[in-house]
Amino acid sequence: MIVTTRVFVCGLLLCTPAVCDNGLFDTLLPVPQEIQACDGVFPLTAETFRFSLTTPSPEETAPLGDRLRESLERLSLPDALEISDGGLFRLVMTVSDEPVSQPKDPAPLPEKARAEGYCLAITPTHIVIHAPSEKGLFYGMMTLEQLLLSAKAHTITELPCAVIRDWPALSMRGFSEDYGRDQLPTLEEHKRSIRHLARFKVNTYLWFIEPDHFVYAFDPDISTDYDRFTFEEIRELVAYAKRYYMEIIPTVELLGHMEQTLRHDRYKPLAEMPGGGGDLCAACEDSFGLVTKMVNEIAPAFGGRYFHCGLDESYTIGKGRSEQAVKETGIERVFADYYTKMNDLVKSHGQTMMMYADIVLNHPAMIDLLPKDIIMMFWDYAPREEYPGLTALRAKGLPVTALSGLWSWNNLYPLYPPAFKNMEILAAQAEKEGALGHFVSTWGDGYKGAAGINLNEWDQYGVAYCAALSWNTTPVPMDAFSRAFAAQFFGSADPAMAEALTRLARCQGEDLSRVCQARQMLHCDPDAAVWSMAGADDATLSFWNTLATESASVHTTLSAAKPALNADHLATLGLAARLLHGAAEMALAFQDIGTAMAKADFNREEAAARLDALAENHEILWEAYRQAWLATNRPLNLVHLGRVWSETTTGMSRLAGEIRSGGFPAVPEKGLQAAFTFDGKGGEAWKDDRDYLTLVPVVDGLVPEITAGGPSETGGCLHLDHGARCEAVDGERRLDLRTAPLLVEAWVRHTGQQEQEYGATIVSYGLGGGWRLGLNHKGETLFTLYGIGEQAGTKSILPPDGQWHHVAVNFRECRVIDFYIDGALTEQLELPGYPRSPSNPLLRIGNEIALVTPFAGDIDRIRISTGRFEAKELDR
Repeated sequence: MIVTTRVFVCGLLLCTPAVCDNGLFDTLLPVPQEIQACDGVFPLTAETFRFSLTTPSPEETAPLGDRLRESLERLSLPDALEISDGGLFRLVMTVSDEPVSQPKDPAPLPEKARAEGYCLAITPTHIVIHAPSEKGLFYGMMTLEQLLLSAKAHTITELPCAVIRDWPALSMRGFSEDYGRDQLPTLEEHKRSIRHLARFKVNTYLWFIEPDHFVYAFDPDISTDYDRFTFEEIRELVAYAKRYYMEIIPTVELLGHMEQTLRHDRYKPLAEMPGGGGDLCAACEDSFGLVTKMVNEIAPAFGGRYFHCGLDESYTIGKGRSEQAVKETGIERVFADYYTKMNDLVKSHGQTMMMYADIVLNHPAMIDLLPKDIIMMFWDYAPREEYPGLTALRAKGLPVTALSGLWSWNNLYPLYPPAFKNMEILAAQAEKEGALGHFVSTWGDGYKGAAGINLNEWDQYGVAYCAALSWNTTPVPMDAFSRAFAAQFFGSADPAMAEALTRLARCQGEDLSRVCQARQMLHCDPDAAVWSMAGADDATLSFWNTLATESASVHTTLSAAKPALNADHLATLGLAARLLHGAAEMALAFQDIGTAMAKADFNREEAAARLDALAENHEILWEAYRQAWLATNRPLNLVHLGRVWSETTTGMSRLAGEIRSGGFPAVPEKGLQAAFTFDGKGGEAWKDDRDYLTLVPVVDGLVPEITAGGPSETGGCLHLDHGARCEAVDGERRLDLRTAPLLVEAWVRHTGQQEQEYGATIVSYGLGGGWRLGLNHKGETLFTLYGIGEQAGTKSILPPDGQWHHVAVNFRECRVIDFYIDGALTEQLELPGYPRSPSNPLLRIGNEIALVTPFAGDIDRIRISTGRFEAKELDR
């Protein structure tokens, strides 16, 4: 027997009748696959509406009924509907309380639409949704909600009659969110994100979680200095997502990117490299034992169909504990064996393994060694015209998903123009290649030791676009998308708000040329920023002036907007505009001060007062950011960002005082700070010529040695086989030169370097800051500012001819590098920034830690000086 309860919904719209505009369908996200216009309109001015929900059984009725009630709540309608069991999935909306005649079944959907497709028909007397599945009816309900919400926002009193036939282009559609780097939302905010995503037909939510961010039974005390998930919370959120037809997939790094786990003394011996690092040993049973314990707790808590094991960017494999295994069987076999063991472990929990595909693509011979049931996730965040790696994986018959990027990491708001192109091309190619799905990622990469600056509210605009493209891969112009997003996320038809959303998305430029600059300026060292902005070119000044103007205008518009939904999210977008404007104002002020201080009439008090005002505003911005963070996130990780923020605030106040007192700009004394000639006998040969530092060979593999000879064919030189290195601790920080002009020079003899991601190190200074002089396998000279960037001198080649050559770099004005080879100026390149004070003032020759950048050859007469030098002043 079917029991029917009849209830009425009253007062959908309180506006006067208006002429219906077919543009209403343009506000749907995602855009439906097919819309067929029909004669007539469905009126929205009736006093009562009735919703009748029919499903095959009560098991489907309960969640669909709950979701429909939530839709009615968002539409400000009473919590009421009619429910029945009837052997099919159907929802009917009518304009009267009279019984509805049986709606005609629509034309059948294509076979590919059966899992999640639906048909929505609007007639003059009723709206009916038919679907082959529970999911399909839910997605049809979301489309109906969007139509009604947009009509309400636009004060439209009639829906044009039409038939929508709709289904997804890709079966997995979703968002990969980084919970591993400093930002972990509250439980309620997680649930709210699930509800937001479901409205845009997202069915998959990947949570990137570094392996130490769980409270394990086998080690509950790991990484207590960061916010962590409990498995009870995981189970609650997974169950909640299922009610919205969404699966949560854990993405847990279980080979590379395990720095936070391997930093603990109890786990350092399990690393590939001595002393820890980011990579687990891929050929060691004790290391795999750790990940087995982790998976055995994580997999049951999520309990879904998939488990993503990460496995990307593990570049040191084969250079440490697994070196012998690689020599015996090859790097492909070592990786393949590890991945196969991981696959077996995941399958033992009844789940399918997913992994990032970059290492596999780097070693394509590995593909034939791998199980063919591992799902490869191809990722590439650069906007390109095509992605050959995705094609290569599919050509081998591997199941594949695609991952694009929001370009949110280390930015004060995502760089949406390049992110949109990346998503558009990759989603379309994923559909063409027969991939399982497409996702977009956000990352919380660190800067100056603090990560996760990008609030997750700033990502919703881009995530909704990814959802739209993953359902229907036809691109939507950004201004049209902004209008649709304003309608569906904020319940607003305000054209000024939509325009502001587009301007905010575009204000940092159309490409990646200015990536991270606003965030780095907001958290800069003011001394260095003054120097670097003093020499800013016209393009740089144009960027900051445009950003200042656009962000101020956006903030004004958003502050005046009155959204019907998610007002707190809109306020957070306004905060992003304020932060961008604050960064731009800082940059322009630093440029004015840096330019003025070179003049005889430099007004110190005026410059200092301007810095005081900047510091005051910077502190106000911090309080606004802090409150926004705490409204949706757990509090512990905010401490790390607060430290970095405070350093810049106090730095501007300190700089103001130094300008007032005449202490800035300081003129550094030009001169030699350290020199190693490797002459003398015994231990004397390892000493700095100024008798301050003594190099110590690092004995964890090959040992460096001092041999006879050098550029002058007298004295000694340092010989380094690939992997050998030596180091000294600058306890008094005499080489912590920061904004001073810096000259680093050396004599080098080599016959070629191995190709490796970060090149080979000649000499470097600092962990967690500092600089490096190196070269790559092409012989190009490299100069690196740790945490800032690197420049490769393509015209500054150290020939691999077995002869001695002199190399020098003079870094000056916190932005310019002069490259010299054999006493001749070869090129001048820009690298804005300065050598940040390192957490560990370690001078290293021949390699950095963990065999990342080993040099092979001979080095002599290393000299580190302060000051700007000409070619004739070099050690020639």
